Amino acid sequence: MKRELAAVVAFALLAGACEREAEEAPVPPVRETTSPPPTGPGTAAAALARLCPAPTGGAPREVEPRRVPPSIREVVRDVEDARGLELLEPVAVDVVTRERLAELLHRESERSLPEGFLERKSLAWATISALPSGTSIKQAVQEFTEGQVIGFYVPESGKLVFIGTEDLDPVAYVTLAHELTHAIEDQHFDLDRLDDLDEECRDEAVSAAIAVVEGSAQLYSIRAAQQNLTPEEILSIAGIDVPSFGDVPPFIVQLELWPYTAGLGFATVASASGELDGALEEFPVSTEQIIHPERWPNDAPQALDVTDLGPELGQGFEDLDVQEVGEQWLQILLGLRLDAEEAREAAAGWDGGLYRAWSDGDAVAVLMETVWDRPEDASQFAEAIEDWLGEGDRPGFVELLASRVTVGFASDGATLEALRTAA
Repeated sequence: MKRELAAVVAFALLAGACEREAEEAPVPPVRETTSPPPTGPGTAAAALARLCPAPTGGAPREVEPRRVPPSIREVVRDVEDARGLELLEPVAVDVVTRERLAELLHRESERSLPEGFLERKSLAWATISALPSGTSIKQAVQEFTEGQVIGFYVPESGKLVFIGTEDLDPVAYVTLAHELTHAIEDQHFDLDRLDDLDEECRDEAVSAAIAVVEGSAQLYSIRAAQQNLTPEEILSIAGIDVPSFGDVPPFIVQLELWPYTAGLGFATVASASGELDGALEEFPVSTEQIIHPERWPNDAPQALDVTDLGPELGQGFEDLDVQEVGEQWLQILLGLRLDAEEAREAAAGWDGGLYRAWSDGDAVAVLMETVWDRPEDASQFAEAIEDWLGEGDRPGFVELLASRVTVGFASDGATLEALRTAA
């Protein structure tokens, strides 16, 4: 799987927004890094290694020499000044139409989004009720990106593409500044490392890393705009039409937008304390560290395991999916049915999470294990996820034990009872 780093049209509006102020917050005590999860036969880690797609590889970076319009060279200088770093080598910049960008994005996603892997994950998420039944994660992500993305940068190739003309309007300026920040930081901090995390299917670490990268691009594109555009030009950005999300499920929409909002908050705090470059050199390992910047880098999550319950569920049940679930994922899930503040508070205090799913034809079972900082945090989450289950029409169960919460989901009542017995 390969990552493109994108500017989203809805967040071009942030060019006129106030940056989040750094907040004083208590720093959690340093905790030694937890031991890695078990990796022997039957463990969740072994199952993930089998299910995770093989690396796709990629062509070496080749920057095509071309004439760079003076307007783009000017934005390069603006971003270098705002970021305090310079491009180390030329960047190939393509200015394209929306139709051409959608075509390029579709091509990139076809190459980078593994079909079978995402089909299995789609079924697991539908069983949890994160998605409507029959939803394809791949198709939903493609619909989102092709409708919302207005520019992208691919670390693997060094390709930078954005919608506009050589005569830049304010929206094109902010978009280009966002992508140039990616290019500059890629050359200084090797953002191709995102692919290494992605190819190991380390979902929580990938989400955290992307939030740092997108948050930094948000921060410095805003600063470049504030320093170089007129107040009238910045205000004009607020008048652009934001495309509809169409039929993209809310869970996917929120997952896709989260790195830009939470990432900006993290980047603002880290920049104010002089630690943003450090976060790009050594990415945060959890979305908890993005949501609560004071917890980076000391508060590492606990490693969890879910043993293989397939044989106990019944003959024919095989591994379907394994995924780390972090504070971000749980907060967005809870927010589908609960009040946003209730979801935020219930997901806080997270200290580790993992689900494992099995299937036998249409029968699907998912067991999610979570651990929390304190028993009070676990109890709050258990109560919230019970309320969440009660608002839906799929079966489930919740078990609370000290600082751990186990949640079971299933496609039907009989499979849920088998899962409860096995767990």
